Amino acid sequence: MSLLRNLFIAAAPFVLAAGLSAQGQAVASASSQSEESPWLEVNIYRLAMDPLSNQPVVLLSDPPEERVMPIWIGPFEANALNSEMAGIPNIRPQTHDLLESVMRKAAMKVLRIAITHLQGNIYYASVRIESGDTVMEVDSRPSDALVMALKFKAPIFISRSLFMEKAHPLRKEEEEEDLWYEAPGEPI
Repeated sequence: MSLLRNLFIAAAPFVLAAGLSAQGQAVASASSQSEESPWLEVNIYRLAMDPLSNQPVVLLSDPPEERVMPIWIGPFEANALNSEMAGIPNIRPQTHDLLESVMRKAAMKVLRIAITHLQGNIYYASVRIESGDTVMEVDSRPSDALVMALKFKAPIFISRSLFMEKAHPLRKEEEEEDLWYEAPGEPI
């Protein structure tokens, strides 16, 4: 049986601690995407469970769904992503829900998120936020940034070179078995 068919994330309620902090690094605007652009717009293809490490993985795909890039995340982060993807409301607001509510009341919105680079085994991301006439970049874990992108229906970008280096071809089901035989690295 195909690995991806057997993978799933349980929707158990967990509390997630958001890790957004200000960062001085600016990320180039990814609003106009061309072949020469250093940014690639991606989609969340699926959440999965790595059977070797028993750790959740978020799979990001290019628009034609020809390649997929795994990012290993923690179980709390996976639950937050799963709840948002499935449209499952929480009984009480979780951290991402609180942040979204505060941002909306302050007339702020997420313009886009970007997974910028990999240092060691840790992926880095930023969230571009608009508040009135001000646009700011906020440092984030990729998992938190992805949840906020879903909440604000904002595009998800990744460094094109990083995606090309870390992505795997999305293969026919019988060939997907060896997709995850690489070290998962640190939880994001």
